[in-house]
Amino acid sequence: GSFFFFFLIGSRSDRRAVVIGVEQFGVDPGDDEEPDLTAHPELRYVPKLASQLDDILAKFGYDSELVLDKSKTIAKKLGRRIRGQGRKHRLDPAAVRLVCVLSHGERPIGGTDGLVIIGSDGQSCQDTDVAAWLTERS
Repeated sequence: GSFFFFFLIGSRSDRRAVVIGVEQFGVDPGDDEEPDLTAHPELRYVPKLASQLDDILAKFGYDSELVLDKSKTIAKKLGRRIRGQGRKHRLDPAAVRLVCVLSHGERPIGGTDGLVIIGSDGQSCQDTDVAAWLTERS
């Protein structure tokens, strides 16, 4: 099902946030191709809801980044952005951070516990493991 995830990290008064919204999942079929019936369903409400959330965070003094572009929300890029591995979009781990991801989530492959976020490519990976995000920053 669809998934909303928020968490705060840090302690300084520098209020940074990232809002990531994933609306479509998997590769778009070509004109002569059949759609992937195993793909996660679209979350058509995500762009509007993510934009509204970004606006609200700005009103509360957050320097918020809104990420909706399908090319920036594939599993690997989405996970690296949250984990702070992207040089360009690195969030200061010492600052107060609010992270919001609007996407699908599921249990890790072979696991009974935990949650991984699904990227716009319809995939999850080690970098989208929510437990890893929390333990790395705590």
